[in-house]
Amino acid sequence: MPNHSLNTTTYPSINLYLKSEEATESLSNSHKRFRLKQAINQSSRPDIQTLVGLTNFECPASFYLINNTNNKIGIIASNVNKVITIDNGNYDIYTLLIEIETKCFEIKDEIFTTITTLFNDKTNKISFVSSNGNIIVTEQTTCDRILGCENALPTQSNTTIEFDNVCNLSGTSSIYIKLKGVGLNNLNSKGEIDETLAKINVEVLPSEFVFYEDEAENIYYLIDNDVINNVEILLCDDRNNELDLNGNPFSLVLTFHFVYRREEEFNSSAFLLQSKANLKEEEEKQNK
Repeated sequence: MPNHSLNTTTYPSINLYLKSEEATESLSNSHKRFRLKQAINQSSRPDIQTLVGLTNFECPASFYLINNTNNKIGIIASNVNKVITIDNGNYDIYTLLIEIETKCFEIKDEIFTTITTLFNDKTNKISFVSSNGNIIVTEQTTCDRILGCENALPTQSNTTIEFDNVCNLSGTSSIYIKLKGVGLNNLNSKGEIDETLAKINVEVLPSEFVFYEDEAENIYYLIDNDVINNVEILLCDDRNNELDLNGNPFSLVLTFHFVYRREEEFNSSAFLLQSKANLKEEEEKQNK
């Protein structure tokens, strides 16, 4: 018998418990494929559709502020274009600026200047200062949001560059859980098809656990696939980059419900009212 109010068929709902370390194929530590020995195929009947929702999720907050997706700073000085790479890890503002200065010092003989950093604790803005000639911070910079120069690159050429926005050392605000290959048709900010199943807020400190449990009004989505033999999960940060858990596992629960396909209803009264309104509007245009 059905075991959920959303389930309108005689097929029972199904919980699929997934552990990242048990994946059939590991594309990265946040991108896993699972091959199911028993397919989810209740909706192979033409009169039944499948709903899916995320009802549980957990992972350690082991991802770094600086990682392989946001660890570059591009600099032009003395007509020399260089890119420095910040070591991956968690930083406060002072350890971050020391790291940047250290990396810039390593290339000082190539760019013919020494770059120091300043932090204004009243405005929370970062500045780069050149000891010899102008510098430019280029579009090759991937830590633009952290430095406070997102959508403001390249900078103007100057001996002192204060970035337009405040620095942001908060890290990713959310984890986006993508369920790939099952016909999930959600949309992103551009109105493009997006396979994001859920957005989980990160409300814990590094080294703590991110938990999500089923809410009272959990959202379930219709999916296109009639038979599910494989499940592919991808975790992304708030810039749509793969989340790097630094080797740690995650787990989640997908819940499937089954509903009878509804026949499209035709409301003849509403159609007639709309038709009359259209005719009246057309007559008014002709009488003008």
